[in-house]
Amino acid sequence: RENYEVTAVASAAASGKSTIVRGSTDAELLRVKMDVTGDKNALSVDAFKFTFDGTTAASDIAVAKLYYTASAQNFGNGKLLASSVPADGEVVLVPAEDMTIESDGEYNFWLAVDVAADAQKDNAITARLASLTIGGEDVAAEKIDAVAATRSVTEGLSGEYTIGSSGEADYATIGDAVDALADGIEGAVTFLIEDGTYAENVMINQVDGVSAEHTIKFASQSGDRTKLVITGSGYSEPAYGETKYGMFAVVHTPYVTLENLSFE
Repeated sequence: RENYEVTAVASAAASGKSTIVRGSTDAELLRVKMDVTGDKNALSVDAFKFTFDGTTAASDIAVAKLYYTASAQNFGNGKLLASSVPADGEVVLVPAEDMTIESDGEYNFWLAVDVAADAQKDNAITARLASLTIGGEDVAAEKIDAVAATRSVTEGLSGEYTIGSSGEADYATIGDAVDALADGIEGAVTFLIEDGTYAENVMINQVDGVSAEHTIKFASQSGDRTKLVITGSGYSEPAYGETKYGMFAVVHTPYVTLENLSFE
């Protein structure tokens, strides 16, 4: 039998996103994948150190957080291990509760940040894994492949917008409004939809900046749901194994509400 051992650590950008919305919370920056072999003597998870060299303004990072998803390779904020305010261009994140690794396999950790609401547009936020301590010892540098990740601060939507065909509308279609969400939101957003028929299939997917305070609402402007109908634009059977989506789909985006809309 062999003691558990960290054999390799790879750290790189947590996603393909190039921007990060000011005021957003739990915005993922880095994924840290750790490979462990062995079959005895559990390893403690002690500390992760990250540096922020290349970040335009240190104050843009309000809080740095360490999340854990076990073998899952997609980011999720269900398991927060540690959080702290960076100082002097770095942060050391120590799990608040004892954590041990008791089997071999792949383990995934994530650096995420809360971005200051007053962060300036186009500022860079850059992070890199500097070191980690596992089982009471620093993991050897030759076992770590650490690549820095950078995201640029952008402005998100906030406030009330109108969808429809009138001259006062901000967006002609629901799809146009959804496209405008691509950079995320930095405050609560309400889309008021003018009466009419909308032959659209709508997909809202992974909007950055959403939280219990920064919500998204689609609502009838008149309040009469019988006068606002979404009929869809047709349906094509997806390939085997792919997800089937309906007329109005919301994916990886919490805090979205629909109010006084009809579907046919």
